[in-house]
Amino acid sequence: MNIKKRHHYIWQNYLKPWTNNNNQICCYFKLNGQYTTPNTTSIGVAKYFYKSSRLTNDDLKYLESIIVKASNPYQQKINQNWLSFIQEYYLFNDKIRASVSANRTSELRNFEQIADGFEKMLFEELHTLIESSAQEILADLRNGKNVEWTDENTMSFLFFMMNQFMRTRRQKVIGLASIDKYKDAVLKILPNWCPDRTWNIQAIILATNIGFSIYKDIRNYSFDVFESNSDYPFITGDQPILNLGNPETEEEIWMYYPLSPYRCLILQPKNNRKYTNLSSNDVLVLNTKIYNDALEQVYSHDKIFLKKQLNKLSF
Repeated sequence: MNIKKRHHYIWQNYLKPWTNNNNQICCYFKLNGQYTTPNTTSIGVAKYFYKSSRLTNDDLKYLESIIVKASNPYQQKINQNWLSFIQEYYLFNDKIRASVSANRTSELRNFEQIADGFEKMLFEELHTLIESSAQEILADLRNGKNVEWTDENTMSFLFFMMNQFMRTRRQKVIGLASIDKYKDAVLKILPNWCPDRTWNIQAIILATNIGFSIYKDIRNYSFDVFESNSDYPFITGDQPILNLGNPETEEEIWMYYPLSPYRCLILQPKNNRKYTNLSSNDVLVLNTKIYNDALEQVYSHDKIFLKKQLNKLSF
């Protein structure tokens, strides 16, 4: 069994428009100020980043307390299904383990190795499935083709976008820092709860909530694709989707998603558009936001351009 140790929190397929023929991309490292041209396999990645863990009863109570905050019963049901999916996986393992007699040590050892591998890859494979569902629409958007926004396409792509928004290392750092503010109070009630253990499923629950809040009001939103000229391409980073509105309120959501060096997608309210077209200065502002929200890495198709661009950014 091939166990994936390196989990990409930035989809490699997403980065392709910024790569050369050798699948290399220009990368700027914010921590040390260095420019490199790595292969996409070595960026936006961490060892066992999406490794799952068996949830304790207190973990479950914590996650259920988040799920019930949603006002819509259907939304609650979707999130409860995510939680059930994880639990059923471990219950299935327990049944298989119990069916193997204690004296069949070799068979039990093989099962434990397989179970450990699946545990390490469970969320990684889940994100792969989510990405596969959006691949065709993403290609059409990049190529400037019209997308037929049926209910199914819209729901699927919104779920994909919000998972791309929530699945990153930056969002985990921010999320755990936010949780840390009330962690001690929760631990007094749920002493066997672990924020790091529950984060992977919590991130999917939050992605579902954001996507659902937009979908239920989708008639008032628009998927707008904008182009940039060759002098002002779009850059991207290890937080590729940004909320240009207030991230604390569902009433102010403008999602910015660079699709390639020359196209971007902005999901915005129809009656309160931030952008109806993009000037060169707008692109500079959006590139600044990408830089500011990147945790560690910023990407471009061209090293010379990226250096010039970063020199212009208003940090």
